[in-house]
Amino acid sequence: MGAFVCALKTRSRAVLGLAIAVVVGALFAPAAVAVAHAIERRRDAHLGGRYREHVFDDVTVKVRVPYRTAVSANGHRTTLFLDVYQPSGDRAAGRPVVIWVHGGGFSSGLRSAMASYATDFAQRGYVAIDIDYRLRPDLKWFEDDRRPAASDAYDDTAAAVAWVRKHARSLRVDPDRIFVGGFSAGGVVAFAMAYPPAGKAPAGIAGAIVLAGYGDGPVAPGAPPVVAFQGTDDVFVSWKAANDTCARARAARDRCTLVTLPKRGHDIDTVDLTRISDNAARFAADLVEGRK
Repeated sequence: MGAFVCALKTRSRAVLGLAIAVVVGALFAPAAVAVAHAIERRRDAHLGGRYREHVFDDVTVKVRVPYRTAVSANGHRTTLFLDVYQPSGDRAAGRPVVIWVHGGGFSSGLRSAMASYATDFAQRGYVAIDIDYRLRPDLKWFEDDRRPAASDAYDDTAAAVAWVRKHARSLRVDPDRIFVGGFSAGGVVAFAMAYPPAGKAPAGIAGAIVLAGYGDGPVAPGAPPVVAFQGTDDVFVSWKAANDTCARARAARDRCTLVTLPKRGHDIDTVDLTRISDNAARFAADLVEGRK
């Protein structure tokens, strides 16, 4: 009898505990849902500036991804690599991509030279990539014909664009929203991606971001939009060369915006990094969002 009473009391306590849990759940579940929704709203508001502002703190980088094997100027086969920068914890799909091309006069340089720009753009919600391209170590910027080296760099960059398109699903990117940006020799390549040299097929990019570069390819109506940043005191790439390129584009009714940086030399990639990144991000975001 005592055991029966004890079991009955235990069962009663269990039923009472279950009833209390149901009541507490009924009382607080709406509050928990409201809190969850508030967190989502804050997250969405935070990401409202995506592609224009820094909305992610951390960036995940996958380094040394092979994207092409090509023959160098000395006849040797070489494997080219790229690094992929993504905002950590990002769940979005259909993200735009910016491929960054380093400088170095087509004779030197490392893809990591564009890491600051790749990181900056990944923090804004883009997928950013910096790439190798074939170099010619003996090339002299002011003395030698740069066109063969630039041609190799164009082909390598176009191959990087094709690699991104091939891996668009796994990267969760939009294959129609691929931008190319570059500094110095990389800026020459970025201009060429918008205005390809004679005989080169267009890569079909969404736009180009040029830092201290110029273009000498033919310009035709319907070219991708370009924003170019150029210092007035640059002794390696003159302001006139950049301005003339944009003037030819505008004459063809293409969009080419030249941002003049007064009293700046060739080092605008470092001394004006913040200003350039802010303006370039707005340029790309306008195109991503369908604005002119």
